[in-house]
Amino acid sequence: MSPVTHFLSGWVFANSVKLDRRDRAIVTLACVVPDIDGLGIIPEILTRNSVHPLLWFSLYHHSLHNLAFALVVAAVAFAIASRKWATGLLALLSFHVHLFEDLLGSRGPDGDQWPIPYFSSVLPCAATDLERAMGPECLAQCGAYGCFVAGHILAGVAERVFASRNGLRKSGCRLRRRTAKALPATQ
Repeated sequence: MSPVTHFLSGWVFANSVKLDRRDRAIVTLACVVPDIDGLGIIPEILTRNSVHPLLWFSLYHHSLHNLAFALVVAAVAFAIASRKWATGLLALLSFHVHLFEDLLGSRGPDGDQWPIPYFSSVLPCAATDLERAMGPECLAQCGAYGCFVAGHILAGVAERVFASRNGLRKSGCRLRRRTAKALPATQ
């Protein structure tokens, strides 16, 4: 999936809870950071005609889509955030929104779905079974609409979970309040 799509869904997810600007940026970036390994395409293109080409993109693309990196991202978010627990948990969930979107809408260059090595860094023996299980025959391709709906459902769940904690937005979502202010009363 496009990094722009991941960025926008992370932004929607980060805005489901009342966080300050920095914490929202952390949660948003947690939805994009699994694709940082895609930057390996730059040295691969620059060295493709050399004697020793660097195959960083071909060999390692999607190598950060795993549980260990998700925990690292959550730990870093926890360490640098002002609201540590909320931001760390939302960063972990945002990372998994990215993986979920990749399962729904990403395909490799051969037309098959990308294998996501989720447990590869934790349980190396389980990685091959999981990669086979997440093949194209396992999950239907739902396209952009499925990702859009799934992202909104996850954002709504996060809003409800965090709305009752620590005095956060006890009266529903911001959109309803904004809509109520913008539209005249119909009574």
